[in-house]
Amino acid sequence: LHSRIPFEETQLIFDKKKGKRKIILSTNIAESSLTIPDIHYVIDFCLQKLLMADQHTNYVALKLQWADKNSCTQRKGRVGRVHTGSVYRLVPKGFHNKFCESQTAEMIRAPLEKVILDTKLLDFGAPKELLALAIEPPKLKNIHKTTMRLKEIGALYRTVNGRIVLDDGDLSVLGEIIASLPLDVCLGKLVMLGHLFNILDECIIIAAGMSCGTLFSMPFGNKLKAYGDKLYWADRS
Repeated sequence: LHSRIPFEETQLIFDKKKGKRKIILSTNIAESSLTIPDIHYVIDFCLQKLLMADQHTNYVALKLQWADKNSCTQRKGRVGRVHTGSVYRLVPKGFHNKFCESQTAEMIRAPLEKVILDTKLLDFGAPKELLALAIEPPKLKNIHKTTMRLKEIGALYRTVNGRIVLDDGDLSVLGEIIASLPLDVCLGKLVMLGHLFNILDECIIIAAGMSCGTLFSMPFGNKLKAYGDKLYWADRS
């Protein structure tokens, strides 16, 4: 059970079959308000994957980490709603007690490109001043690095009202367009360049393909057929 499974397949978790035991392997989608009536046991590995950016390279990836206490409590809530149940956490109790209460805000973990572009669109002053008002504000060095990257891309100018500023810059026309697109800043620039070089359709298709997972379905139990379909579409390429 995870977010990429088609809706029709997720409905199978509610089916009841007499004389059969149901075992559901789930990602942190199980922390949602989803209630499966016939669940009696939860086995929690106390792990989770979080979207994080590397401090040095700004490369974004899902990293496996220990879950926080709030997430573990949410997982525990999958039983005990319609009948009694048991929860088994596969870590020592003392180790679990050392978990943090809640995870760091995504604004601190993930890249800030779109956030900073949005602050520039709002025209509320320098990004560092506006983001400082957040409940968990990002680090100043992250704001500085992100601003420099946006300047390299061409989304921000080097200056503010004609004056060179290191951690701020006026929004360029390219920056306004990128900020309005529901894409990563680099993919937004790709679409913009596609328009300039009269290959917009091709660039939109490439950007759409790169902004999500694989477009091929890999249904459980039919992986061999799915692989055969990929070979068919590859046409010996």
